[in-house]
Amino acid sequence: MDEKEKTTDSGLTDEKEPEAVKEYADLSSAGAREPRKISIALSVFLILLAALIAFQSTFIVLKIREKKTIDDLMRAVYSCPSLLEMINTFDQNYIYDVDSDALSDAMLHTYAYYSGDKYSAYYNREEWASFTSEMSGNMTGIGVYVVQDGDAILVTLVMNDSPAFSAGIQDRDRILAVDGKTIPELGGYSAALDAVRGKVGTNVVLTVDRGGTTLTITVTRNYYSAQTVIAKMIEIDGKRIGYINITDFYSNTPAQFVGAMEALTEAGCAGIVFDVRDNPGGELSAICEVLDYLLPEGPIVNLFYRDGEELALGQTYYSDANEVNLPMAVLVNGNTASAAELFTASLKDYGKATVVGTKTYGKGCGQSPYPLSTGGYVMVTSFLYTSAKSDNYDGIGIIPDIEIELSEVGASKNYLIRTLEEDNQLQKATDLLFYKIANQ
Repeated sequence: MDEKEKTTDSGLTDEKEPEAVKEYADLSSAGAREPRKISIALSVFLILLAALIAFQSTFIVLKIREKKTIDDLMRAVYSCPSLLEMINTFDQNYIYDVDSDALSDAMLHTYAYYSGDKYSAYYNREEWASFTSEMSGNMTGIGVYVVQDGDAILVTLVMNDSPAFSAGIQDRDRILAVDGKTIPELGGYSAALDAVRGKVGTNVVLTVDRGGTTLTITVTRNYYSAQTVIAKMIEIDGKRIGYINITDFYSNTPAQFVGAMEALTEAGCAGIVFDVRDNPGGELSAICEVLDYLLPEGPIVNLFYRDGEELALGQTYYSDANEVNLPMAVLVNGNTASAAELFTASLKDYGKATVVGTKTYGKGCGQSPYPLSTGGYVMVTSFLYTSAKSDNYDGIGIIPDIEIELSEVGASKNYLIRTLEEDNQLQKATDLLFYKIANQ
């Protein structure tokens, strides 16, 4: 189950290998950032502290890089006497053993959090496996998008080929109870979502209201591929406009995107509206594949990495000569971030689309994952990027060609259940395309 109340905490990433780059990037302000208040000495100490405590049961090999020595680290330790006192206090008085593994894990998370890198994160082995699986679009559960609907859970979309789809759950079903317990009895909406989630192979019994009829449906939790592309046709006065909502840029997004584009063009659409409102981003490889399908031959994105004290162009991704020639519009808002902003900027750069909505989030930098000896990874902001012809928009955002706020009625409803009449931003985009089509 995916509750699509989105945040903007993921984006374009760069997973660096010897001669390859695979990015999941997050973008934040490229200008000077105020780090969280913590000294460098304390930061270094937090990591060393984990090692010092872990040595009680494990032999630790410290790899010192960039001219840092054991003496340097020890000086950092002794510059924080209160923490040394804390270690000594635990050593002399604590009646149980310190959980060195848990403490080490917590210290690594803490270092990333307080580093001053807004998008840095540490993932232990299990967290990394979950993160990479999600970025690949591989999920477990029942496979629906939902929102709260009073004391019920409203299903806004049943994903294709998901366990929910196989069990017969339908869009607009209202889940009233989970395994015989109502939503209030379970402790509310969030607790009910947790009750629906579970281990692969186990069953969950859902009591569903469908148009006034109460049904009991058993769903077997399983693996499924997240549906990140949602397409439909909008027809007005005999003219057809394709609508494609891209929720994320996961590894499985390009195949879904191409399939949606082919279906809409075969059905006779004369233009396309791409909706990346509330899209937080995703994989660099995924966004480049999608843009390659749409754009003519030329650069897609330039990546700038650290070279000493400067930033230097490190890599450029290119599109081939194949392209889509249809009138296009892109819907954006303040939660359009990272890869979704690159999508927007690229279509705008090549004169492919008109951008409609409100200013985007402004994430034009990316993270690369680096492996640690623990089996985990640390994600560090390691590059800036630009689209083919635009400046870096990190901390700035992209200003739409047509600025229009979502109406109060539209904002009050989930994007999957808003009608065209309730979505004034979509109305503006379709009106624009119908005008372009009529005047071609």
